[in-house]
Amino acid sequence: MLGCSQAGPDIVSEQSHRSVVATLFAAVLFCLSLSGCATNDASEGKSPRARSTAGVLTGTPIEGAKSIANGIEQISFDSTALTQAAQWSIATEPLTVAGGVDTDPEYDLTEVWSAVLFSDGAVAAMGRGSKILVFAPDGKPERTIGRAGEGPREFRSDGNLFLISGDTLLIVDRGNRRVNSVTRRGDFVRQIHANAPRRPVTQYMRDSAIAVELDRMSGSRGEAGGMVDVNESRRLAREIPFADSLPSFQQFFVSPNGTLWVLGPTVWGDTGWTATAYNKDGAMIGRLQAPGFARVMAFGDDRVLIRVADADGVVSMRVHRIVAATEQQLPGRWEAPSHAENRGEVLLPEG
Repeated sequence: MLGCSQAGPDIVSEQSHRSVVATLFAAVLFCLSLSGCATNDASEGKSPRARSTAGVLTGTPIEGAKSIANGIEQISFDSTALTQAAQWSIATEPLTVAGGVDTDPEYDLTEVWSAVLFSDGAVAAMGRGSKILVFAPDGKPERTIGRAGEGPREFRSDGNLFLISGDTLLIVDRGNRRVNSVTRRGDFVRQIHANAPRRPVTQYMRDSAIAVELDRMSGSRGEAGGMVDVNESRRLAREIPFADSLPSFQQFFVSPNGTLWVLGPTVWGDTGWTATAYNKDGAMIGRLQAPGFARVMAFGDDRVLIRVADADGVVSMRVHRIVAATEQQLPGRWEAPSHAENRGEVLLPEG
């Protein structure tokens, strides 16, 4: 099973895991080849040992079964690989906390869903108002970059951030139809203009969208006055069909040293999250299990950036070091509070 993060041992079949292997590695190995990553080598015959030194995570690589199909290398793992790989968790105390209750309102992180982690522990996030928020390694606000507008150093959309090399950010500005390369200091290095013509919205598109909305509001589900029948809506919510299993993986990240992190799926009620690490050759090098209901934003070489919301909904970004797992750090120690909303956030206790 490739990165087979699952809620129960039988939730996804072995066959379904194997079917996604070629698709995932065809994409991610290309990314890894661009990042100049190094392999994690270990002697054969030794039991896996998880270690975490400054900037380095090590573990005995677990090799999957390899074959060739249609000229494409296939790599498959059985269910035992997840327990044979080095076991990691996250340190209880964060290295960095950016944002939170006492932060300048200009650096509010409430609506932030895209962030990156620099090599020295600094954090950059795309904030409200089409500006980039940069936090120093100690979590203190460092600077803002850009503002809303159409000028050469302005953005018209809160696009995604990507860390492409060193301290250089890539920002996709869909509103201005351009891609920006910006340094952490705020220097705009390059702008690529995508001058493809916009597809016009026709009357047919408008009429179709309106018809769908009117049907949703006043069709067989609604009342005569156009208001949705609450009881009917509740009945439909209870009877909506569910899939019989979760996907094998939810998202993937590539750390600066080229490690591929495959994030397992999470659902409301989970009290932990998982991620599986692979080197550039496709070998599994470790399994991360962490407490809390997580919104993972980025991985460093030996740390992870997580979006955190407290009981009042105040958001901060926390950087946690990845460490060898102990019994106290396995999922289940910290329960998700009942008042937490399912917004892909992790809630951790104070202290």
